Amino acid sequence: MRKLGIIGAFLLMGPFCFAQNNTPPIKEAIQRSADSMATAFKARNWKGIVHFSPPSVIDMAGGEEALVQMTESIMGQIPDSAIKEFSIGPVLQVVKTGKDWQCVVEQHMKMEINGMRITMVSPLIGQSVNNGASWTFFDSKGDRETALQFFPTLSKELVLPKSVQDVEQLNAGTKKPNVTPPGKE
Repeated sequence: MRKLGIIGAFLLMGPFCFAQNNTPPIKEAIQRSADSMATAFKARNWKGIVHFSPPSVIDMAGGEEALVQMTESIMGQIPDSAIKEFSIGPVLQVVKTGKDWQCVVEQHMKMEINGMRITMVSPLIGQSVNNGASWTFFDSKGDRETALQFFPTLSKELVLPKSVQDVEQLNAGTKKPNVTPPGKE
């Protein structure tokens, strides 16, 4: 009878003990949210992009409508034809904290503007406050200090790879690999 009680307790507790380490469903949810965000970006659906923005980013912008207007203003300077590729890469890391799930996902973009081809790979930081069901993301360009300004509860366990940006002059064919974005020297 005692064995039956121990086995019963194990069966009841087992799923809870292993749930934190079972990240494939979480990674699938991250990928779905990130892909939906990428679809909104490609469609230039800035209200859709705001849906995937963390509350702290929305608050710092002055609210959802202000963030939409800011995004429209910035992206309005880039012709639709300039963005050649925009995609989400692999989920690099997933961490469960006491209050949320956090992750790092690769973002890939290729643009051709002003006679230059710019290829970027940037880590997005993701957060879910509803046990991994939905996610918000922001791009800190791989800079932890920048990330902490927008996301003070960023897990110390998250490893943020640096952004990589390659710039190639289209007409001359010369390439400048790993150019550091302005202001990040």
